[in-house]
Amino acid sequence: GINAEYGDTESKKRECNMENGRGAWLPFGAVRPQSPLLDAVCERYENSNKLGKDLEAEYLSSSMNELCDVIISAGKSRNLLFGIRAIMSVRCRVLQKLLVTAPNCEFDSRTLRAQTLARREFNLNTGEYPRKCKGSTSSHGEKQKIQLPKITVDEFNYSVMSVVLQYIHTGSCFIVTSHLPSLIAAADRFDLPELREACLKILPSAISFDTIIDMLNAMEHYIQYKSVKTMLQKLLEFVDQNIRDVFCLPSFCNLSEHVLQLVFARDLDIDEIVKFNAAIRWGRSFCTKHENRDLKTVLQQLVNKIQFHMIKTRDIMQIVYPSGVVPEHKLIIALAFQADPRSVEGIKGAPVLEHTV
Repeated sequence: GINAEYGDTESKKRECNMENGRGAWLPFGAVRPQSPLLDAVCERYENSNKLGKDLEAEYLSSSMNELCDVIISAGKSRNLLFGIRAIMSVRCRVLQKLLVTAPNCEFDSRTLRAQTLARREFNLNTGEYPRKCKGSTSSHGEKQKIQLPKITVDEFNYSVMSVVLQYIHTGSCFIVTSHLPSLIAAADRFDLPELREACLKILPSAISFDTIIDMLNAMEHYIQYKSVKTMLQKLLEFVDQNIRDVFCLPSFCNLSEHVLQLVFARDLDIDEIVKFNAAIRWGRSFCTKHENRDLKTVLQQLVNKIQFHMIKTRDIMQIVYPSGVVPEHKLIIALAFQADPRSVEGIKGAPVLEHTV
């Protein structure tokens, strides 16, 4: 009994020592810590919010050009943006691949600093493009030159790439409605799924009569991206549900020809004469802006998407025919259908005729 108690006591001591890690008997193959200081209780401390705020503050500061080691030339305007190679490579594999082949270019350090100040002003205050800044000279009258790798991104303008790079460097960014179409495309281009999901999440609340036309037009430039197609579908659904109001918008005439064809090709819940009047209104506005274009030629594709046999005879004779944009044979077929549907084939809604051989 005594030996058993002693054995149990020693066993408990060994277990306790094993838990504390000090003076414990270790089984074969176990490694004892090199120092008792390394054997203390360890708890993980994390403050990612503070890290993000520190990065954001530094990224928007005027001293960013002293830390950056990558230059990004954005859009057709070729405005300069700045990046830190290590962060860009870790956060974005697409940019990492671009950095591998990025050529080194010579820049004036004073110009970079001026561009940084302009970028900070753009992000925080004006929302406008920065002015192109001329290089200044040092106190000795010579420009300070530095060599940095340069990435050129033609697809996306300065404002969009500014948001993308801010997100990559800091984990956060401001998403405004006017940037949504191109920002979603940029998220696809640079494989940034969280940014893409954030854009798609706020999309429903961003669609309105004030934004729908500009968004539809912006989609046309990025239709090759999968997420943009998803966004376009949501925009067209809004148009379907509010088609009469969309046709009445002052900005309706600003729709691009391709987008308008997409709208007319859909199964719209609206009278065909309303579609025709909307097409005439858009076409006249288009021809005013493009004096070398003929109204009948401009509306040719849209006319093919209107079912004239569904328009009242009176409207055909008083509105459609006098416009001169619809070929007469289409109007004759429409009137013939209204007189006797069996006399016309190949029209939606016409009865199928049986042919005898």
